Amino acid sequence: MPFTHKSQLSENVMLGYWKMTESPDELLSLMHADAFDAIAYEKLLNDKARKQWLSARLLLKEMCGDDARIVYDSFGKPHCEGFSGISISHSADYVMLAINTVGEVGVDIEFISNRIERITHKFLSASEEQLQNQLIDYPANYFFHLIWSFKEAAYKLYGKKGLLFKEHIVLKQLDLEHAQLHGRIHVNGIERAVKGQFMFREGYVVCLCYYA
Repeated sequence: MPFTHKSQLSENVMLGYWKMTESPDELLSLMHADAFDAIAYEKLLNDKARKQWLSARLLLKEMCGDDARIVYDSFGKPHCEGFSGISISHSADYVMLAINTVGEVGVDIEFISNRIERITHKFLSASEEQLQNQLIDYPANYFFHLIWSFKEAAYKLYGKKGLLFKEHIVLKQLDLEHAQLHGRIHVNGIERAVKGQFMFREGYVVCLCYYA
């Protein structure tokens, strides 16, 4: 049977995981015929993409019922009728889905590896480097992945093009006690405060963002 896990993070925000242990054919057998977009599915080029696509839709069904459907806007941001905001992320064996019933949301999951440390100059600002002292009980890679994951989630929250990680998304405060992040998005003369929640889980970092 597929692995699913759902967490109610607040009155309005829910987070779900799907561990992709099944083959595409096994996942496909779990789909309802009326929920299956054969044209979109056939455009997927490999088994990994097919598993991610199917798992996200099965996870949505687990969290929101059989009638829930994922659609995409012109920027490629996912939406679901009946919910104010949804967000999808996948990394290695996991697909994650976040739902916010009263506003937009962004979510990211990252498998912790060595690759992020090589590109910190592309997304880490000088002010954010100072926050690393608060995470001294973790390897440096955990801190870099946390910053990257926050910015990925904030980017999905924003949902439009033209957002640069280093210039337009800034993490301002790291609250380890409550596993919370506070930052801002500042682009095109508009500034929005962003609040996030994070966790380290089984070699992954997860970050969820919404507007404060």
